[in-house]
Amino acid sequence: MSFDSFLNKVKTADYKQVAEYVKETITTKYFYFDGRIGLEGYWTYMLPVLILSIIPVVGWIWGLATLLPSLGMSARRLHDTGKTGWLLLIGIIPVVGGLAIIYLCCQPGQPEANQYGEINEK
Repeated sequence: MSFDSFLNKVKTADYKQVAEYVKETITTKYFYFDGRIGLEGYWTYMLPVLILSIIPVVGWIWGLATLLPSLGMSARRLHDTGKTGWLLLIGIIPVVGGLAIIYLCCQPGQPEANQYGEINEK
């Protein structure tokens, strides 16, 4: 999916569906690190989480509440690209680590099954 087609989807998105997807991920997949997830599913979850995280005070609480689901989502995104979820540890490196994770999570996924299984979500 190109960035332009992604932006077009954002403009025409059903925000109730997005909210439902975020809620489902937080409640039913809290400790879920297995499998794969595509770019669309990853950003459908991550963008609202990141936007809500910038609100003072509430953002800290929201950030703590969504930390594990976000790590799980990022690990599954890395699995989709054929990389191990342990690469998330480079996020410990200030500034560069976070940018590296964003770069890795923006890479296209493998269209076929890999060692982490078939793509099973968006």
